[in-house]
Amino acid sequence: MSTTATEAQSDLASVLEKLLKLGFGIGGIMSLAVGAWMVAAPANWFEVFPGAIGDTGVLNEHFVRDLGGWYLAGGILFLFALTNPVRFGGVALVVTLVSYASHAATHIGDLLTGRLPGSHWIIDTPLVFAPVLALVVLLWVWWTLQGQRHPVTHRRVLDSKEDHSGESAFL
Repeated sequence: MSTTATEAQSDLASVLEKLLKLGFGIGGIMSLAVGAWMVAAPANWFEVFPGAIGDTGVLNEHFVRDLGGWYLAGGILFLFALTNPVRFGGVALVVTLVSYASHAATHIGDLLTGRLPGSHWIIDTPLVFAPVLALVVLLWVWWTLQGQRHPVTHRRVLDSKEDHSGESAFL
C-alpha cells in the first residue's frame, strides 16, 4: 500500500475517532445532566422535561429517581469510554443501545396499542427514536475503527503505539 493510501487510512481513522469522542462527550454530559435532574428534582423533571411524559401515567418520584441513577451510570460509562473510545467504546455503545432500543420499543408498542396518543410519533422522535439511530451510527463508526489496521504492522491504526495483541477489541 502506498504512503498516500496509508495516510488516507490514518486520516479516516482520526476523523472517525474524533466523531466517536464527540458522541461520547455529548452523550455523557447530557446523560449526567438529565440523571442529576431526575435524582434531585423528580417532580420538576416530570413536569418540565419535553416529551409529554404525563401521557405515560402519573408521577412516581421513586421510579424517576431510579431511572435518574441509570442515566448517571450511562453518563459515567460514556465519559469513561471517552478516555479510549476504540478500546472501551464497544461496550458503552452496546449497553446504551440495548437500553435506548428497549425504551423506543416500549414507546412504539404503546403507540401501536393506543396507550399513547398518535402525537407521540412526533413528540418522541427527537428524544426517544433519534438517539437510537445516533447510537447505531456511533456503533458503526466504532466497528469501522476496529478494521482500520496499519498495512505493515497490522495493528489497529489508532493503537499502533501500543501492543494490545492479546486483548479483545470489544473490551
